[in-house]
Amino acid sequence: MYSQEALKKYGGVFWIDSSVRFYNGNFSRIFDAALENGGFYMMMPLPIPNYVTTASGIYRYLPADVGKQKLLSGFGEANALLIHNTRELYWNVLHWWYLCALTEDCVTSDGRLACRDLVHHIAKKTWAQCHRFDQSALNILVPNYYGYESDRYMPDIVSPGHPIAIMRWPTDMYRIQVCPA
Repeated sequence: MYSQEALKKYGGVFWIDSSVRFYNGNFSRIFDAALENGGFYMMMPLPIPNYVTTASGIYRYLPADVGKQKLLSGFGEANALLIHNTRELYWNVLHWWYLCALTEDCVTSDGRLACRDLVHHIAKKTWAQCHRFDQSALNILVPNYYGYESDRYMPDIVSPGHPIAIMRWPTDMYRIQVCPA
């Protein structure tokens, strides 16, 4: 809900979690994409279909075409987002995302975090007995809003020069580092 307050106060949010590491300040392509597409961009794609990592119970709460969800080849991680507060984006994505977060059966559904035999389930496009909680919800709502055209809201791959990376293992990054001027 912090994102909702920040959007209300500032009109835009650059949402990142603690696993995000910045490599450069080259965000112009990301900002341009978010402005051109109506206000939203996911910066980190994964080649895993959202349908595989999303419990079916969530579809009772969110607008989606399950058939089109199965056709998507990947999803965007919810750990690095650029969001502009537009009326259309709010009512078609954010409003539903917040409602789902406040509804236990929606956000938790009937899944678990750890996936089982993921490669098998990706190939068969079947549920891998796991659930990505708010990330699953967001990856239902965003493709639905953008007509299931993923290139409108996230890159196909993370190319060289991408400004961020995800690090989820112990690092020595806890020491303060000063970037050269």
